[in-house]
Amino acid sequence: MNTSGSDLARELYVQFGELQQVRRVWEPAWKDVTDYIYPRRSGWSINPNHKTVRAGDDIYDGKALEAHTLMSDGIQGKMVQGTMTWFKLRFKDREVEDNQDAKKWLEECENYLYSLLQSTKFYDCESEAFPDATGICTSYVMVEDMDGELVFSPRHHLEMYISENKAGLPASPFRTDDWPYTPPAPPPAVAKPTAPPSSSVPTK
Repeated sequence: MNTSGSDLARELYVQFGELQQVRRVWEPAWKDVTDYIYPRRSGWSINPNHKTVRAGDDIYDGKALEAHTLMSDGIQGKMVQGTMTWFKLRFKDREVEDNQDAKKWLEECENYLYSLLQSTKFYDCESEAFPDATGICTSYVMVEDMDGELVFSPRHHLEMYISENKAGLPASPFRTDDWPYTPPAPPPAVAKPTAPPSSSVPTK
């Protein structure tokens, strides 16, 4: 079944609205978390008339902030670090895994991936992504190809929405900055055409 561009856009717009509705329940709690333990990610209003409050103004005790920083830095240091080997590639097929030529090729691929990550801002990005993940248990990292180079950027939760598939895994990301579509208004009612009077019909 073919779907036209406007029908697809309308369907995505409806899905985006549903995601907003579901997440709206959680956003006040997320705001409290970021305001008190991770003020760099506070700022949940895009209303230009909203009163501006400096990040961290509501913090009177830094213990929660220090604990969050210690946890996120510790987890990142143990899991993802540019100076350590933190992932390994393996073949699923045991017979291929035991092949020395195949193993050498896979090691070269692994080394290439490490070199690729080192040449990008990946590790700087993770320094923002881990506090997001340990703060409100959700982290958004966008990966874009810009002129043949990989660009990693941690996005604020305000601008990102992610739908899930039937297995509960992330499926489709929605980003509010890139949402130019406005649902078209229904077409105006048009009166049914009537046949012209017989006198206006030209005759040969």
